[in-house]
Amino acid sequence: MFLKSLITALAIAGGSLVSLSDGASAQQPRSPLANVGNALQPVAQPIPAESVQVQLVSETIDIFLEAVKARSMQLIHEHASINLKREFTVEQLNQAFSQFFQIPVTGKPIANLSPIFTQPATAAGANAFKVVGHFATRPSQVHFDITYLREGTGWKWVALNVRVAPPGQSGS
Repeated sequence: MFLKSLITALAIAGGSLVSLSDGASAQQPRSPLANVGNALQPVAQPIPAESVQVQLVSETIDIFLEAVKARSMQLIHEHASINLKREFTVEQLNQAFSQFFQIPVTGKPIANLSPIFTQPATAAGANAFKVVGHFATRPSQVHFDITYLREGTGWKWVALNVRVAPPGQSGS
């Protein structure tokens, strides 16, 4: 596959599923360094508080939906990890997420909504974590599975799975 099997785009009855990963998130995370004595030691970043998770997911999905409205993944590409930006071009993201361009998105679908996490955040390496859940949008819900990697002082997405499905249908 021209993207080394890192991008999977599938049509699923009743919804859409798109996966994207840079392949380096959990295996080779960039970790901040702390000077301990004379040796530099990697410092694992803990999973951030749920309030930070809510903010990150809300921002990521809002940006994703804006990119869908614009019919270009340029916006979501700008907010991805450095590794993912190096691995995937905007055009490759457009191809991977092209099925979403047929979904009419108007206004701000997740405005005033908080993500509903279906499980606690899990570590995905020393400096990465994964969140899974959905937004209770209508008529269909926006399901997500996102992995974030610590870069500098912030968190950037390195794996993004999005599915739109009617309420009551699993996002997996």
